[in-house]
Amino acid sequence: MAAGLVALVLALGLLTPLPTIAEEDPAVAEDSPAAPEEPQAIEEPPTAPDERPRATEGPYSQGRVRISVSAGMSNAFDAQYFAIHAGAGYFVWDGLELGLDAEQWFGSGPSLSKLSPETRYVLYFVPVITPYIGAFYKHWFVGDGLADVDTVGGRVGAFIAAFGGHAVFGGGAVFEQRISECQSDCFSVYPELTFYVTF
Repeated sequence: MAAGLVALVLALGLLTPLPTIAEEDPAVAEDSPAAPEEPQAIEEPPTAPDERPRATEGPYSQGRVRISVSAGMSNAFDAQYFAIHAGAGYFVWDGLELGLDAEQWFGSGPSLSKLSPETRYVLYFVPVITPYIGAFYKHWFVGDGLADVDTVGGRVGAFIAAFGGHAVFGGGAVFEQRISECQSDCFSVYPELTFYVTF
């Protein structure tokens, strides 16, 4: 009897279903998120040097220096003089010049010296024949106990550059008004010829 019960128990144990192992659903596997990829470093392009092209490269461009020297004969105080002129200017902006001119007159009359700060704007964007307009102040130092003379004025004209922009020829008109004590001939208009070098 006992042997029969043991055989029955063993038979029931063999018939007990084994635990099932869940199989992976292919559809679920496809929908599962993939492992994140490591970000790749982005190489930045090399920065170009800060190069700012100048607006002009001619004789009237920013940074140019003007030098002028001239000499000639003139008359004043009923006497004849030999005058030496020297001037310099600097273009603080394209076409805009600030300058200072000086003259010394030698003759039989009272000694004469002139100092004249000035400004001039050149229409540098006009090719070949380049117009200009300017303004100035002049102070004349007069010897022999005579009163000094002060004038203000303006000028208009045109320039022509030559030799690669290192030389400039010009011509125009000057309008000058005496502002110190004056009895006659207080306003004058006269032509001017110009030559200077730049670098």
